[in-house]
This record gives sequence, C-alpha cells and structure tokens, in this order.
Amino acid sequence: SEMPSDAWATGQALYALAHAGIKSEDTAVRRAQAFLAATQREDGSWPMTSRPTKPDGEISANLIPITGAGSAWAVIGLVRSR
Repeated sequence: SEMPSDAWATGQALYALAHAGIKSEDTAVRRAQAFLAATQREDGSWPMTSRPTKPDGEISANLIPITGAGSAWAVIGLVRSR
C-alpha cells in the first residue's frame, strides 16, 4: 500500500540528491525543502505514521522512535541540500 510523503523519506531523498551532486536550485530539491518547511511542527519535530511491523498489519502505538528518526532524517536532508 502507498503511504503519503513524510519527513523520513523526504529527508533521505534530499540526502541522496545532494550526494549525487544535485544542486539546491533543482526543482525536486526545492519541493522537498518546501514540504519539510510546511510540515514541521512547532516543537521542531515532524509528524510520522507508524508502518505495519507484523504480517497482520498491526502498527505501533508508540510513535516516539519513528518521530525522532524521521525528524533526524529531515534535518540531515535539509542540511545536506543547502
């Protein structure tokens, strides 16, 4: 199933684009940066959705780990894509 964009995937994409030599003026980079700017929470984190971790599709009720990791990737991607 498809999931909407999130900080984790967007941050990783920005990191990969920067590593590949794509400049910050590129449209894809600008769109990703704008997405992260628009979705950042007031506390500095980014919202994340739990992924199913078991075959029955059950998701975790504790979003603290994925929120921290997703927010870290968002920051890494933003810093690398400047």
